[in-house]
Amino acid sequence: MPAHFGATGAAGQRAPAMSAHYIRTHIMGRANLFWCRARFVANKPRENFASEGSLVSDRKNASDEVLDLGGLPNLLGYQLRRAQIATFQHFAATVGQAGITPGWYGLMVIVANNEGLSQTRLARALGIDGSTMVAMIDRLEENGWIERRRSQIDRRSHELLLTAAGKELLVQLTPQVEAHEAELAQDLSAGDKKQLLELLAKITRV
Repeated sequence: MPAHFGATGAAGQRAPAMSAHYIRTHIMGRANLFWCRARFVANKPRENFASEGSLVSDRKNASDEVLDLGGLPNLLGYQLRRAQIATFQHFAATVGQAGITPGWYGLMVIVANNEGLSQTRLARALGIDGSTMVAMIDRLEENGWIERRRSQIDRRSHELLLTAAGKELLVQLTPQVEAHEAELAQDLSAGDKKQLLELLAKITRV
């Protein structure tokens, strides 16, 4: 450590206190800089503050300008990702008050319609890996919406069932999800929506 900090050296002897040169060049220099800034702010005309506010506003307006996205809008992946983000955000705002995510809702719908389904088959149906599936089921089980039981056929696997609370929650959520779906597709005709779903199914192969 430099001597001017007044630290104790390795031999146990205290180093000299801050040198006059260090005080002059560092501490006093910073104090003078702070004082100059304070005087500048105090004497600054108030109209300048207004102009600074307009600069901030101008920067915000500039950030809102349409960007050149190049060829991104022509990429399926880009448009699908933007559509997914818009869908998830709308779901969270309209359905997600209970802490339910689109993934959780989809999982509960499949389990409700396939009672006794194994975790492996459910993961395959949703297109997610096994570890992610286990984490999702753990959360739903902690909330009391899903129950895991040992399979009577294969004791190494578990069967999934909705609890009474899970079934009740699904009944409550379904009309909300339908309203969310209708609002998402409000600019599409029935034919547009049907065609979009068919095209997406070709990509997802579901």
